[in-house]
Order: sequence, then structure tokens, then C-alpha cells
Amino acid sequence: CFRTKRIHVGMDEAHMMGLGKYLDRNGYERRDVIFCRHLQRVNEICKQYDFKPMIWSDMFYRVTCAGAYDATTNISRDIRTKVPAEVDLVYWEYVQNQKENYTAPLKSHQKFNNKLIFAGGSWRWVGFTPHLQKSQDASRAALEACIDNGVQEVFCTAWGDDGNEASMFT
Repeated sequence: CFRTKRIHVGMDEAHMMGLGKYLDRNGYERRDVIFCRHLQRVNEICKQYDFKPMIWSDMFYRVTCAGAYDATTNISRDIRTKVPAEVDLVYWEYVQNQKENYTAPLKSHQKFNNKLIFAGGSWRWVGFTPHLQKSQDASRAALEACIDNGVQEVFCTAWGDDGNEASMFT
């Protein structure tokens, strides 16, 4: 029923990965190893159905930075080489309003051997009306940085966090 083979499989917000029942059953295992192994399995399923997957890239940074999302961190070659080449990485950022603040994260992401996509945000998750000025300032800075760093594909998110008060059509 869809016209595209592209699928965004997320793979983010697994902050407790490797803990809980997994830890009880399997003992301790590095979270980056668990994550990359699971990503390989998801990629194989995508291949089976002829889908082209993309994922949020922040989990690579979170498992490296003890849960923090510091997209300027240098991700080890060991982790970068475990990411299947077919998987596109989506770097997201919604807050920064200076082009320079996007440059180091973009360069860090470009060390992966994967296509890089950028996702900005339309600030509709902050109340009853969207924050248009914040959306425009962050988007302008991000798009300029993407152009300067050769990022060819971008998209805009419109999350419904914190009660989802703002109409999607605003």
C-alpha cells in the first residue's frame, strides 16, 4: 500500500538496553554490542521485504557517552564498522540556532560509512500554538550547515510531545 521502499525503524530511546531481564538472563554485555547486533537483525528483516531502512543515530552517541546525547563525540571505528551500509543514519537536532553548532555533529556523523540524513523540527510541541520563530531560527541554521557539509537530504519532524496541544495543521 506504500509507494516507497524506505522505512524509518527508529531504534532510539532504548536507554535501558542490556539491563533488566536481559542482564538477568545473559549477564553483562556492552550496550553498543547489543545494539549493533539487533540492528543487524532488523536490517536483515528489511532486506527480506526489500525495504531501505533509516534509524535515528543518537543511540550510537548515547551508548558511547553513558546515556548523554553528545553528537560531537567521536564514535569508535569498532562501532561505526558494525552499522550495515544499507542503513541510513538520521541526525536530529531541534534546538540550536547557530550554524556553527551543527558543524561538529555533522562531521562526526560523516565518519560513518552510511548515508546521512538530517531531521529538524517544527516546534509544535510547546503548547497550544507552534513556536514559529524557534522553528525558523533552528531550521535556517541547520539547513545552512547541511548545505555547507554536503548533506543532501533533510526532513522536518512535528512531534506531539507534552500533551500534543497544538493542532497539526498550524
